[in-house]
Amino acid sequence: MNMLGGLDNPHIIHALAVHVPVAMALLGVLLALMCAVTQMKNAPLRRLAIGWYAIMAAISLLTILTGERTLGDIPGSVSAEIRNTVATHRMFGENIWIAALFTTLIAIFCGAKRDNIRNTFTVLMVMASLATMAWTSAAAWYGTTLIYRDGVGSPKPAAVAMESPGVPAAPEAMPGIPASTDLPVMPEVSPGEKAPATPIPPPPPLSATHEPYFGRLSKVWGDVFNFLWPTQ
Repeated sequence: MNMLGGLDNPHIIHALAVHVPVAMALLGVLLALMCAVTQMKNAPLRRLAIGWYAIMAAISLLTILTGERTLGDIPGSVSAEIRNTVATHRMFGENIWIAALFTTLIAIFCGAKRDNIRNTFTVLMVMASLATMAWTSAAAWYGTTLIYRDGVGSPKPAAVAMESPGVPAAPEAMPGIPASTDLPVMPEVSPGEKAPATPIPPPPPLSATHEPYFGRLSKVWGDVFNFLWPTQ
């Protein structure tokens, strides 16, 4: 089996990519607890937490691109339940980087000199790490549901005809009953009597109605920029 042969499958690429932020979200909780035990006085550990969640935010943005590539392989004829699950999975997945970035900012403020401010942000960082883990786990849950419940992205099992040993051969035709080749053939219907039904084209894949995330994000930033600095 060629392990590199599946790298051209967008579903496999997406599955490999999403495991990184999921693992980082789980391990990030342990890192936040270690920082809390040391009361954020261990500078290398605090810097590790800042870099940890900053890298997680960057990787989460990249996983959005891999997820959008999979929409081209999901046919538009899927049920409404699958569409809703895809939409929910996208909603959670597209906002993981925001949760990770928010945790990064809190970790930065944990380096405050005053004890009361540092302790407050330490508690907030632990809470933010738990929230990030819960949000990432929800995205992973809906993605797993699409694969194992709905079969999205998983290859369909091929029907293999197996011949069991010892199965008796088909019985011969009984006397008096004509063979299948001797049966009368039904007359063909003239094409002019009834026009054949026009085939209905299949609906386009989900990617046809999907607006790329970074395109939507650029519009939001453009609206914010125009609101803060309106042009005449």
